[in-house]
Amino acid sequence: MRNLFITFILLFSVIVNAQPLRWVKLNTYPNQTSRGEDLCFINSQTGWVVTSSGNMYKTINGGYTWTTKGIGAFLRCISFSDSLRGFIGIYDTAFGGFPLLRTSDGGSTWVGASGLPTPKAKGFCGIQCVDANTIYAVGRIESPARIIKSTNGGSSWFYLNIDTSLATRLVDIKFFTPDSGFVTGGKGPSNLSTPVILFTSDGGTTWISKFTGSNLTTNQAIWKISFSSRNYAVGSFNQQAANLQFVKSTDGGMTWNMFSQAVSPSVFTQGIAFINENTGWVGGGASTYLTTNGGVNWTNNTFGTGINRIRFYSDTLGYASGIGFYKYTADVNIKIDENNSAISDNFKLYQNYPNPFNPTTSINYEVKRTSFVRLIIYNSIGEEVRVLKESPESIGTYEITWDGRNNSGAEAPSGIYYLIFTAGDYKETRKMVLVR
Repeated sequence: MRNLFITFILLFSVIVNAQPLRWVKLNTYPNQTSRGEDLCFINSQTGWVVTSSGNMYKTINGGYTWTTKGIGAFLRCISFSDSLRGFIGIYDTAFGGFPLLRTSDGGSTWVGASGLPTPKAKGFCGIQCVDANTIYAVGRIESPARIIKSTNGGSSWFYLNIDTSLATRLVDIKFFTPDSGFVTGGKGPSNLSTPVILFTSDGGTTWISKFTGSNLTTNQAIWKISFSSRNYAVGSFNQQAANLQFVKSTDGGMTWNMFSQAVSPSVFTQGIAFINENTGWVGGGASTYLTTNGGVNWTNNTFGTGINRIRFYSDTLGYASGIGFYKYTADVNIKIDENNSAISDNFKLYQNYPNPFNPTTSINYEVKRTSFVRLIIYNSIGEEVRVLKESPESIGTYEITWDGRNNSGAEAPSGIYYLIFTAGDYKETRKMVLVR
């Protein structure tokens, strides 16, 4: 019996590893018409999307099901510091009355952020919760270039000075520590600008220009910035052109080079991200383009329309928001219909989080048809360690916690464990790593 179990695990691993990574459109996402402006995930399962039509959507199971919160303003950007506390940047206060909203209950309710500096900004295009205390918001693309910062978790805020010789409009932001990070945008008079990337190492007290474009163009800016590693970064241009242009850095953003390739049809470049130094995507308009050689060549890709934000959370998981919502995955339980929409099976076991873990980990699973459910943990030699669930389950999404103990209540040792989920004739396995 033990050898049979080990054989099953090996076969399962071969099957999973054989699945190709690909982008799929999740047809469970509620809004398939207006653009998702930004997204934020705090782990592989829990995330939020905001749209230009004024809705916020939340998932706790990697995009298979969603809850909707209507806010009514043009929602431009979003960031969460944990599962409860988050912020939304409003594109234009003429829509909502506040340039920044906050929640303390995971997005169920939103209120205008308190303690904002005066004169009040008209809106924000980028926001990042760097840690529990440090938050930055930047904007807008229409000018002026403003950066606000909080060092107490959003209770109060203050402006950081940006010299107009460096930037007159700001769009995106990426910080690695509370003091070190980048903002992107453009500089120039009225509705003209040239793209810029600015860097600070002292929490925004001083800023250094790391990239400046050469030509003034209507509202041109570095629209999105993305790092696939600490050293490798890319940035997109906010433009519709027959030349696909982007900037790339291989030294952590200290120097940037611009690349350009003729494409047909012309492409509107906004959302951009690379999963490694070679493979990446850029989108924004009707087409999304793929490169597999670091941006030397780009080809028209069938994934996505109106892509404004792409974020990768590992080399096997990513999310993208545009007209619809997309997931980059090798999940064998996502099927694709003729419209490239993801369809989940009647049952689903998600990867535990965190993983590796110590001392506890959360396990989410989904039941779409009432069935008898078993969740049993085995060690690497096939011995039963813990029965987490063995009972009938009605339709719903569930979460259960393993405290790292066996059926007798003793602590299980460090090692690799296998969680087997069965419901009727359905069976799925997840590998878990316990580190004491």
